[in-house]
Amino acid sequence: TTEIYTLSLHDALPISPDNDMFTYSGNWSGMQTYSTFGHVYIGKPNATMSFEFVGTRLALLSAFAYGDNFEVYIDGVKVNSIDLKKTDDSYGASYISQELSSGNHNVVVKCLSTASIDSVVIFQ
Repeated sequence: TTEIYTLSLHDALPISPDNDMFTYSGNWSGMQTYSTFGHVYIGKPNATMSFEFVGTRLALLSAFAYGDNFEVYIDGVKVNSIDLKKTDDSYGASYISQELSSGNHNVVVKCLSTASIDSVVIFQ
């Protein structure tokens, strides 16, 4: 059986991809588009975004027209997203981690092909 539950992104504030907490390497560019902050960062293959956070869950939002093909490593381990319902929205959650142990976590997002970062949501 599949476990179905509701997790509201409204329970935490999105963080702009411009925030100083994020370190980008590789080929990234900005693009104005309909999104949480009016723009997204678009990474090309092998570009990475890294950061640390304190919390129990992580969500990444993407502008779907600009791709969402990335892998997420948390504390050095590849962590797949929970199953997400597809929508017709132009942007939204492209990744939500399983619940993590409370505390400090290191994250690396690696683009597999073109991928966009609209914002990051951290749950306490």
